[in-house]
Amino acid sequence: MKKKLLLSGVFLCALGMAWGQGCNLSNFTSVTSIPATSYPFTSPSSGITVSATVSNTPTLSNTSYSCNGQMFAMSSPAWWQNASTSIITLTFSVPVSKFTVVVNGTNDTEEFSYFANSGTVMLSDYCATGWTLMSSNTVRYGLGPASGSIISINHPTGATQFTLRHNGLGSGSRIGLLDCFVPAAVLPVTMGDFQASHVANMQLNRVEWQTSEEHGAQQFEVYHSLDGSDWNMIGKVDAHGNTDRLKGYTYAHVLPPTGMNYYKLRTVDLDGNFVYSDTREVMVQPAQGIAVFPNPASGRFQVLSTENRGELMVTDLAGKVLRRMPFQGESEVDLSGQPRGTYLVSLQESNGSRWVERVVLK
Repeated sequence: MKKKLLLSGVFLCALGMAWGQGCNLSNFTSVTSIPATSYPFTSPSSGITVSATVSNTPTLSNTSYSCNGQMFAMSSPAWWQNASTSIITLTFSVPVSKFTVVVNGTNDTEEFSYFANSGTVMLSDYCATGWTLMSSNTVRYGLGPASGSIISINHPTGATQFTLRHNGLGSGSRIGLLDCFVPAAVLPVTMGDFQASHVANMQLNRVEWQTSEEHGAQQFEVYHSLDGSDWNMIGKVDAHGNTDRLKGYTYAHVLPPTGMNYYKLRTVDLDGNFVYSDTREVMVQPAQGIAVFPNPASGRFQVLSTENRGELMVTDLAGKVLRRMPFQGESEVDLSGQPRGTYLVSLQESNGSRWVERVVLK
C-alpha cells in the first residue's frame, strides 16, 4: 500500500521514522557531531543532506561544559552565537520532524530561539538544571556558572528550513548539530482544514478538521495544553479508514479552562505510525474574576479579566508584595527570578471588587 501525507498542500515522501526518535540526553554522546566547516553534510545513517547559511556568526575551537553531571561537547570548529544578529539557517533535503544541537559555554540570561519556514516548533531534551522553556520555541539558561546542554528542535508535521537565533545577552555560546535527523513521519491521510473555536453558550471548545483522502487510517487523538509545551490527550475519534471523499470530524472539549487553550491532533494509521498536526489556539474569557495562564508557569504568565481597569498585585504566601501594576484587561507578569512555589495574584477592580487566584511556579 502506497502511503502519503498532505499537510498545507505539500506531499511528503515515505521516510520511515516517527517523531519522538533521534537524540536525547541518554544517547547523544554516541552520535557524530558535525563541525561548522562540514556543510553541506549528508548523514550516513539517514541519507538526509543539510546545508547551512550563517550571518554574523563566527566560529571557535571546541571545548566542553557540564550540566547536571553530563558533559556537552562538539567537534571543532563550532559556530559561536554571541549577538542578536547572529543567525544560522539550516536547509534539509527532506522535511524533518526533529534534529538536535549542542550548545556550550552558555552564561546566565542567554536565550536560544528556533523558527521553521512554516508550522510550529517545539523544544525538548534540554538539561533540566538551569534551562527553562520560555515559549514553545525558546529556551533560556538562568544560572551563574557557564553551562552546556543539548536542545532538540521538534516540528510536528516536518519542515525543510529552520532558523537558529540568539538574544545577544551573555558572552555567547558555541553551537553545533548532531547527526540524528528524524525525517517526517508518513501517514495515509490527506489532511484538510483544522480549526478550534470557543462556543460560549455551550461552555465548550469545538475542535474540527477535515480529510480529503484516507487509506488505512485508524484514529485521530486530540491533545490539549495550557502552555503549548505540556500536552495531554483528552479524546479519540475513529477515522473512516479508507475513503477518497471529503470527511469532517468534530470533538467537543466541554468546560475548558479559562485563558489560552492549545490543541493539536495526532493521526495514527493501522500500522501504528503517527504524525502531529500544527497547533491551534483558543482564548476562553472568564465569566467574571481573573484567569491566570499558563498555570503552572515557568516564570512568565498572563493575567486576563473582563474588567478593563484596576490594580494587579502579586504576593507570596506570606503576603510580601512582589509585583504591583496598573491593569487594563490583560497583563504579563514575570516571576522568573522567584523560587518555585505558590503565589497569589489579586486584582482590585475600579468598581471595588477584588479577585484572587493562585499561580504555581514550576
